[in-house]
Amino acid sequence: MNLDRRTFLKTALILGGITKTSLVFASKMPNEEVKDDVEQIITNENKLKFEKSILAVGENEVNFFLTFFNLKTKESKIDDFVETVNILQKEFFSSGKSIDGILGSDTLKQIYLNYYLKKLEKLDQNQLKRLEIYQKMLGYEKKSGALYRGLNVFNYMTYYGKGNKEPKENTFISQDLIGKIPENIGSKINKILVYKLNKKTILTFYIDGNLYLSTYVSAGTLKNKTPKLNTFGQKKPDLYHTSSEYPKRGGRKGGAIMPYAVHIDGPIWLHGSDGQVDGMPHSHGCIRVPLFYIDEIYTQVSKLGIKNVLIDTKNIY
Repeated sequence: MNLDRRTFLKTALILGGITKTSLVFASKMPNEEVKDDVEQIITNENKLKFEKSILAVGENEVNFFLTFFNLKTKESKIDDFVETVNILQKEFFSSGKSIDGILGSDTLKQIYLNYYLKKLEKLDQNQLKRLEIYQKMLGYEKKSGALYRGLNVFNYMTYYGKGNKEPKENTFISQDLIGKIPENIGSKINKILVYKLNKKTILTFYIDGNLYLSTYVSAGTLKNKTPKLNTFGQKKPDLYHTSSEYPKRGGRKGGAIMPYAVHIDGPIWLHGSDGQVDGMPHSHGCIRVPLFYIDEIYTQVSKLGIKNVLIDTKNIY
């Protein structure tokens, strides 16, 4: 599509929203009172879609969408938001099921690839980081052919964890954990601590003794416990790691993708996952970390060196 996309959206909103709606009201509404009632119903439905969009992709992405498409300062920004999402979905998808006015992961992906990618100078750090991770995840196909696919970068649960809040702005610290964990550990050491806090498992990363990153993670189940250790990893971080053990099917085993793998001990790694990551034990022994955070852990451990980052899982259960 070669048209200026902002011009397209503004024109579409005017033609598809005001003109079309006016015709409907003129032909079907017997009086202004009924018209107001219908408009209120539409507004309430749009508020619900707006709220569902925040749950689906996060508050940061919704706010950036409003800014990018010049909707942030409009009085009717919620209605305009839903209408704009509808217009974009009609451009991206042929299936009516996908055109619902809710900004979900599939729609967000298409917006990134068709809009944001072409306007990199207008993107915030959060959007640039997501694009960077997306490009890295494509590497699984390049490495292993059609057998593997990278994780869904646009899925909230994969990116931030199920039920977890987004990070505090311009940090790698989950809003869930602000004020609940020490800001420093009293010595200039690089240390990853994985332990229980209020019945959930969290990971904190201290660099030079100062808190750098924190998030909920998911350790091994009670049948497949993550070992309790205080150790340095033995193997270099592996961006495109794949399991040699899981899944097990048809007499074969292995193949599960474990991106941004940071070694702990033996077959146990920290890694990204499209499985459930919510602070509860779900894995086969490794530690699942939301994609946004494991990308940064991988980057920092690679930079500092595996012999300079102590990993402590002694209190993981």
